[in-house]
Amino acid sequence: LPDAAPPRVRTDAVAPRTEAEAMVLGILRDVLRRPDAGVDDNFFDLGGDSLMAARLVLRLRKAAGCEVPLGLLFERQTAAGLAEAMEGIALASAPGQPETASGSGERVEVEL
Repeated sequence: LPDAAPPRVRTDAVAPRTEAEAMVLGILRDVLRRPDAGVDDNFFDLGGDSLMAARLVLRLRKAAGCEVPLGLLFERQTAAGLAEAMEGIALASAPGQPETASGSGERVEVEL
């Protein structure tokens, strides 16, 4: 067998700038098995598929303790985009925040 070329080490990946980006990127890297991923890399361009997307969202829900819709990944396909959207979701569901506009206890959807 010919000698395999050494794996290319990527040096241009953007590092996380916030705790939220670090958390999302860590999970994204684990799900994709891509330790070289950066916060601005597209999940699907890195080899992500629909099954991996479901795994990623499930793990993000557990880690963040808030609802993360699967569709969010299709709208925000980078760790930076997901982290920003998840911070908005967490703020909207934080204690002390109004749960509804009417005060009736109904769930409020947050447009991102």
